[in-house]
Amino acid sequence: VIVNRVAVDDYISKVVSSEIGGEAPMEALKAQAVCARTYILKCSNSKYKKYNAIADDSTSYQVYNRIGENNKTKKAAKATNGIVMTYENELINAYYFSTSCGYTTDYRIWGKEKKLYLKGTNLTKNKTDIIEETNFKKIITKNIKSYEDKYPFYRWKTILTSNEISQTISTTYRQNLGKIEKIEILERGTGGIASQILVNGNKGKIIIKGQSDIRKNIYHYGMKIKLNGGSEVNNISMLPSAFIYIEKTGNNYIIWGGGFGHGSGMSQNAAIEMAKEGRTYDYILKKFYHKIELSK
Repeated sequence: VIVNRVAVDDYISKVVSSEIGGEAPMEALKAQAVCARTYILKCSNSKYKKYNAIADDSTSYQVYNRIGENNKTKKAAKATNGIVMTYENELINAYYFSTSCGYTTDYRIWGKEKKLYLKGTNLTKNKTDIIEETNFKKIITKNIKSYEDKYPFYRWKTILTSNEISQTISTTYRQNLGKIEKIEILERGTGGIASQILVNGNKGKIIIKGQSDIRKNIYHYGMKIKLNGGSEVNNISMLPSAFIYIEKTGNNYIIWGGGFGHGSGMSQNAAIEMAKEGRTYDYILKKFYHKIELSK
């Protein structure tokens, strides 16, 4: 095991370059720096305790030094030196992700512990109740105006066969559902994220809960995902997000989706677009983390 002992701002600079990219506008880089610093100082995972370490360099924590720092990321780390986000005088869990569907979700995707600074954010001008299925379908199958409506993962679509879904569920849960006859979204959370799905087969049924398990199991390795703008990808390990609407056609299931990532906290691409509009890093952070304080 190689343990890297590193000064906080050196770490932050390399996380910023690896997570959001060193070419982002400075205020977005500063926002990412504060997120990264808050996140790592909040870490208390016992997994690496025997090595006197608190995190690894992967997406399980934060990506560190995969892309080298540059002068801008160094400047962002230095400009925000020591600044963290707190809520009621405690460091927050500064979750962030790549791209929103126009909405973010709340703390419930992480469990029952209340994190009231994660309330979910509407980045569109749409005012309808998108937890209602018909309303969610309308927004997720259209490229409604938002900060990220030009980004590839803002809207996406894939088609899975009954057999492909059945195979994936069988591999994960060791349960043979047979031919999938119906997939129903039982519950949606804040922002319209699917939080509970019922999969009915001719040999059984299963309820899949939580955004992570939904993304991993309403999925099949190598599936083609058509992105906003017409490009395609087929090399990701799960659905891009759980902001999805599922439509049956014959033995196939069309999955309409939006966003890339878990969907809670700061959307990095929205932060980039806000910075391009002239928004400061503190404005950006307070857009995604409600009633937080910036403390040094």
